[in-house]
Amino acid sequence: ITAATASGIAPRCTGMCSAWATIRPRASNSAAEQSRRSLMFEEYALRTSAVPDILDQDGLSQSAVEIVARGPDGRPMRGVPVRAEITVNGVAQDYGRLSSRNVVTGDDGVARLTYTAPPPPSEPVDTFTVVTLNLTPIGADFAGSNTRFVEIRLVPRGVIIPPNGVPVPAF
Repeated sequence: ITAATASGIAPRCTGMCSAWATIRPRASNSAAEQSRRSLMFEEYALRTSAVPDILDQDGLSQSAVEIVARGPDGRPMRGVPVRAEITVNGVAQDYGRLSSRNVVTGDDGVARLTYTAPPPPSEPVDTFTVVTLNLTPIGADFAGSNTRFVEIRLVPRGVIIPPNGVPVPAF
């Protein structure tokens, strides 16, 4: 399959749904090539969620992340592999833990993983930290992948204090 084969990718979404990835492969004279292409490029929707979406930043709190894959007819799609990565402020980093970085949807079209919050900061100052989980379907062409995002807000536990400046001695 050439780059021209996968160039006809057009996202399609209405309302609150996840993005549809519609693949329109170029015409081919070979029935075998068309068959191979139909197995590699399928139309599906991924819906993602994280519950709860606000966690205590205590090193223990967890959020259940669910990825649901549905075909164009609404039926569950099994065997859809998805890669999970953590970013904070657009920078990829391991801020907290994922139970797995690679998951695959089961017979029910659902893949699950768990995000665990990082340890608490040294001072309980709320810096409005938002962790973004990037969920990317693994397929035949990364350029054609539509990454889905789930955001989880981290809050310090206990009494939240305002940020301190540099201590200045006053005598």
